Amino acid sequence: MKRTRYIFLISLVFLLLNFPNLVKAQAQNAPGSFTDILSSSVNPRNSEGDFITLKDGKILFAYTRFMNSFSDHAPAQIMGRYSDDGGKTWSEKDKLIVEREGDQNVMSVSFLRLQNGDIALFYARKNSLEDCIPMVRISKDEAQTWSKPTPIITDQKGYFVLNNDRVIQLKSGRILAPVSLHKTPNSEWRNRGEIRCFYSDDMGFTWKMGQVLPVPTNVISQEPGVVEMDDGRIMMNIRTNQGTQYSSFSLDEGITWSLAKETIIPSPIAPASLARLNGTGDLILAWNNNGKSGPGYFKSKRTPLTVAISRDEGQSWGNIQNIEGSIHASYAYAAIHEVEDHILFGYYVKHDDKPGYDLRIRRMSLKEIYDFDKPDPVLIIANKHSNTLSYLDPVKMEVLETINIGNNPHEIAISPDQRFAYLSSYEAPGDKIFVVDLMKRQQVDTIHTGEYVRIHGAAFSPEGKHAYFTAGQTGYVVEVETANNTVTRAIPTGGKISHMVYLSPDGKDLLTANISSENISVINRESGALETLIPAGKGVEGMAFTPDGKFLWALNQTGGSITVIDWLSRTVVAEFECLGMPVRVKFSKDGSRAYVAGWEKNGTLTVIDVASKKEIKRIPVGSFAIGIEISADGKFAFVGCEDAGKTSIGEDGEENLEKIKAKSDGVHVVDLHKLEVVKVIETGLGPDPMQMWWPPHKLVEN
Repeated sequence: MKRTRYIFLISLVFLLLNFPNLVKAQAQNAPGSFTDILSSSVNPRNSEGDFITLKDGKILFAYTRFMNSFSDHAPAQIMGRYSDDGGKTWSEKDKLIVEREGDQNVMSVSFLRLQNGDIALFYARKNSLEDCIPMVRISKDEAQTWSKPTPIITDQKGYFVLNNDRVIQLKSGRILAPVSLHKTPNSEWRNRGEIRCFYSDDMGFTWKMGQVLPVPTNVISQEPGVVEMDDGRIMMNIRTNQGTQYSSFSLDEGITWSLAKETIIPSPIAPASLARLNGTGDLILAWNNNGKSGPGYFKSKRTPLTVAISRDEGQSWGNIQNIEGSIHASYAYAAIHEVEDHILFGYYVKHDDKPGYDLRIRRMSLKEIYDFDKPDPVLIIANKHSNTLSYLDPVKMEVLETINIGNNPHEIAISPDQRFAYLSSYEAPGDKIFVVDLMKRQQVDTIHTGEYVRIHGAAFSPEGKHAYFTAGQTGYVVEVETANNTVTRAIPTGGKISHMVYLSPDGKDLLTANISSENISVINRESGALETLIPAGKGVEGMAFTPDGKFLWALNQTGGSITVIDWLSRTVVAEFECLGMPVRVKFSKDGSRAYVAGWEKNGTLTVIDVASKKEIKRIPVGSFAIGIEISADGKFAFVGCEDAGKTSIGEDGEENLEKIKAKSDGVHVVDLHKLEVVKVIETGLGPDPMQMWWPPHKLVEN
């Protein structure tokens, strides 16, 4: 028995040492299916691969297998795996494609089926930071054997980056290899690459150098990719430090290029992969849909990994969906390969809790890609005491990212096109409005309101041309023109301490809740004329229309009641008790229930039957419950709980906050079926205003 165990353990050790990259296939919580080529302690990185379909129907996937270290400069070989079922499964044993030729390594594979039927294999041979040259080999027997390597750059030395899955052949027969030069023997390393194409007109035997692509001086440009357009132009996409991909165009098949310009594609400092689908003729893009940027060479996390389709030659992108979205991993260097009615994606996966880089091959049907037309929502939460904005996944119930913004963000309104969030700053004097580009994940503007101070409530016009904010202590609504982010009007409310602003269901009227005068102003939005003042209760603040638009509920915070207004007649039809400082209200989709946040020390979410106006249940949450949002499926309520140790309302309607807690009470997640708190999520101090954000399902170039 002991001998059997001993032999088994030796066999297991042999397998682990000789086959560290055993394939694992599974499909969980993501489109399609995937296969992982795993890293190990002796093989800590697998990355930068490409696919080629052979004439016998098999698919070869060649990738960079690093040894001993996951550095770009570690020893590496190019290895291959095969699939004989369209990418569903893959061979478990590596086949050596290219041995380590360079003093450092070989890496970054590009395959190309040439018009003469041969296969070209491109890769980087790296000797040093001054000598990294793209090489090409040719196979005439379907990747069984390869010619000797030939450099595509012969007249100079330097560190030339040619990414994986980047080389294309034009209809004319010209081959384009887009490269970025970062160092020569006579220069220092530059993050800003010198970008151009090398081209061949004789099936890769000889090569010529194109001209340098002009790039604005403030842009760090790297890792280009190219695609041929329907009209014969060549489009190049470029990785930058500006929070977006840049693009340039060539009218002479890659020799000269237009000035690189910003695109609508949000992106960190990470490459985007672009290809044309043979079956549909559309363009497909794979990239990190995260435009967070920062000063200098700022690198944000490479997640999510997103794909999109363009039916109009890159003027717009639709069918946007994340094929990877975990905040606990990074994904990059995707290869794209079409196999009949499926697409194969090959990219690295770097898990936060694992030291190595795994390689993932994901297989998706074209139907899965083309049928997807609605991205998953993200809950945007402003943390007013830590001056931050959090992106929260409302399905996984975890924070995706938190960014810094201006001081004391109090209310939030997201533009109808889902591109920007406008946030009021209530910190004295309260004369600022912050504008956040939600795709770039950064504050991009600050609007100064001048004499109109204590900016608070926020709302958008239906068409998105104007945003509205209350200037509470001055008794005005401030109108902002969003095209240029300037204040265009200050509209008198006729009330005292106008704290919150809302739009009527048809968008024609502005409504303000006037705390001190205990009424609601109804203002014609076009003319700015005050139409009427509707009486409410003490400390009226939060309001919401029922889903059918027939009734307005106004919450009388210090009065402990709710006023119900018939909107057609604009008269009060009911008022009922709701103790516990009611401050914000949301309705269920069917309008049968109302959910009211109670802003007191022992905060609550009160569930009310709308028809009877009776309390169903009062659910304990954190201290000073305030902001509310309902999940897209209506199953959960997210309740922001303020973190003040002592809170009160002054005679002028001011919120008085003392002894801010060092730790947040967090966002309480309430199961609306069980009517109980099921999770608490910490986002920052003072999570209050929140709104569901639907990332644009289509990106359109200006």
